[in-house]
Amino acid sequence: MRCLYLAEDYIGSKVHHQLCAAIDEQNQGTMTLFAVRRRNGITKDLTTMYAPVHYSTFIADLTSSHLKYKYFFKHKIKVKEQLLLSKTDIKQYDLIHAATLFSEGALAFSLFKKYNIPYCVSVRGSDINFYFKKMPHLWLLGKEILKNAKSVIFISPYSQKKLFKIKFLKPILKNLSAKSVIIPNGIEDFWHQNLFTPQETKNPYSLLYVGRFDKNKNILSLIEAVRRLRSEKPELQLTLIGGKGSKERKVLDLVKKYDWLHYKGEIYKHEELLLHYRQHHIFSMVSHSETFGLVYLEALSQGVPVIYTAEQGFDGIFKELEIGYGVDSKNIQNIMENIQKVIENYHFLQKNIANIPFSQFEWKNIAMQYNDLYKSILSEKMCTFAHCS
Repeated sequence: MRCLYLAEDYIGSKVHHQLCAAIDEQNQGTMTLFAVRRRNGITKDLTTMYAPVHYSTFIADLTSSHLKYKYFFKHKIKVKEQLLLSKTDIKQYDLIHAATLFSEGALAFSLFKKYNIPYCVSVRGSDINFYFKKMPHLWLLGKEILKNAKSVIFISPYSQKKLFKIKFLKPILKNLSAKSVIIPNGIEDFWHQNLFTPQETKNPYSLLYVGRFDKNKNILSLIEAVRRLRSEKPELQLTLIGGKGSKERKVLDLVKKYDWLHYKGEIYKHEELLLHYRQHHIFSMVSHSETFGLVYLEALSQGVPVIYTAEQGFDGIFKELEIGYGVDSKNIQNIMENIQKVIENYHFLQKNIANIPFSQFEWKNIAMQYNDLYKSILSEKMCTFAHCS
């Protein structure tokens, strides 16, 4: 079995590396990854942190206009296909896995039509919250990608629920439901090897944020919520880890202004992040849009209750186990109320977190699910060739 994994975000997100590495470890020689590297500075290149890499990779440098590539969808797909075909013999692959519905799924769909290579697609937050909201000229294409995919993978239950509510997709909903599967992302082995249950604390007033300082991560609303809540609870402190993004300058100005707001810079070493998780009481990230949110799981692995965004990717991961509270990212009052709710129910939440079966988020177990999925798709293909009944 040879699987071609399409993931343009591979450069700036370790998730794709971790998935490919785990699948390939169980079924060596399976995975080949293709990505496009854009101009330096567009996305932080994390690939130096991926070693060792045993699966094959084709990383193509984008030499044409970045703006045209970004804003003209058909042009982007055409460029990606040309770069891919110049790097490899496409006919050697048995299966294609597109890491996103639109940006990668459109390429997988094109290759399927030309070379009859079956494909599966993963649905991300950007597919639902951006493409299916703001790009109506691509909706028909999205529908065709879903219709022709052999399997549709959701990272969380809420992502599936949200896509199924899109009225435009109602005619194919039965077909879509039949071939849909929910497979969560995992967290690295480091976190599983260092699971931690903290001692009870009397005053859980120390909050932590880890992420970019951009519009989507909504960091300014979190800061404002803490600022207002401090009028009732002056002990509250908020620590920020991360940087970059359109709101970075504003955030750094606020750090200088408030002595309860602490900035630690960008931290990538697991050991340092672990110490910060353990030194804080509540993890808070109130993004407007989120596919999954691995940092929530990292925080939970250290026994820290979380404030997350309601009706986004992480919502619904723990249906019967309260481990924190979901908020309306556009409502500062609601963010405040739920921070207060975590403080009031802190020990109850900690006890629930201690009962989380973290093995379901181990990459080796997730890889087994993907290997089984790939094999079922290929067995269906072989059955079709053999005219199975």
